[in-house]
Amino acid sequence: MKIRTVFTFSLFILVLLMAPLADAGKPGGGGTQPTATSYVGEALGMLPGSNQSMAFGVSSNGSVVGMSAGGGGERAFYWDPRNRTLHDLTTEGATGAAHAISGGATEYAVGFERLPGGVSRAVVWIAPPSAPVALESTGSTAIGVNDFGTVVGGVNGKAAIWTLSGGRYVRTEIPSLAGSGESYATDINNDGIVIGYGYADQTYAIRSFLRLQNGQLVAIPPRSGDPESTAQAVSDVVAGSGGTQVVYVTGSSGTISSGTRDSRAVRWTINVATGAITETLTLNQTWAEGINNAGDVAGTLNSRSTQAASLFRNGVYIALKPPKGGVSSVSRNMPRLAGAVTYVAGQTTVNNWPMAVRWVVK
Repeated sequence: MKIRTVFTFSLFILVLLMAPLADAGKPGGGGTQPTATSYVGEALGMLPGSNQSMAFGVSSNGSVVGMSAGGGGERAFYWDPRNRTLHDLTTEGATGAAHAISGGATEYAVGFERLPGGVSRAVVWIAPPSAPVALESTGSTAIGVNDFGTVVGGVNGKAAIWTLSGGRYVRTEIPSLAGSGESYATDINNDGIVIGYGYADQTYAIRSFLRLQNGQLVAIPPRSGDPESTAQAVSDVVAGSGGTQVVYVTGSSGTISSGTRDSRAVRWTINVATGAITETLTLNQTWAEGINNAGDVAGTLNSRSTQAASLFRNGVYIALKPPKGGVSSVSRNMPRLAGAVTYVAGQTTVNNWPMAVRWVVK
């Protein structure tokens, strides 16, 4: 499937992740089956006039962003943990969604807005629930952000970085991997390393990349025998075995772009000095979208009948069951900072509609 506009790309991601997925066969390595631990899941509700909501990002402060939708269209939201209140972020009359939020003293949330009669444009909310700041006037979306407010996403089918400089955002486009056409950057860490993926010319197969601090692009290959990979989240630079500096990247490997996706979650370990992939760990999850600096992965295992969110930590899968009244669970994201408390954002299903959830795992 070729994604022709940034707005349809955003909808494609939502539809793809909500659709029933085919079983991917026996899982590979990566720990034991899910087990219970100390955690609390809380449904966050939805904005007035909506009948559904999904949480896409959560900060190390526990703040959550996502999308609430209903008869009036999609609306970006911010959930404030201090007063447990849901705020509408989208400009009056527009539609949109918030895809990610940073940690730190000043939080940056990013996503897109679509004004009536206009195109989708990338936006950032500095200290939400403040008003959105437009990064572009043309077709674009913002997907990831780090604690310094540097934003990544796509503009007119090209992966891009927006850097805050002198009170304004300056865009830098990321060239595609050789043989790739449209591309999007999905995450950026606090060391300036970017990940994303593009669509191979002619076949439109999904090909992932990592952009090192010096601007070099490194291909992130799928598992052996798989045709496609999607890189969704990257850790900060951490010390690997032997003292090497590495990052953890998580996403999926398999046939990603088909209507019923056949995939398996993967955690790649990448040497940031050389770009060499030192480990490709297959997980007992269908897809994964969150990773932290300890290498923990927030992912979801899908079958034809149910969805089950879990947190992979120290070789063990922690089952993240839905709050009371919910049916099934989906994991979307987690903060990069690894601390005594881990936040995971996602959703459950209530009365046949998705409902945003935040889990607190200890």
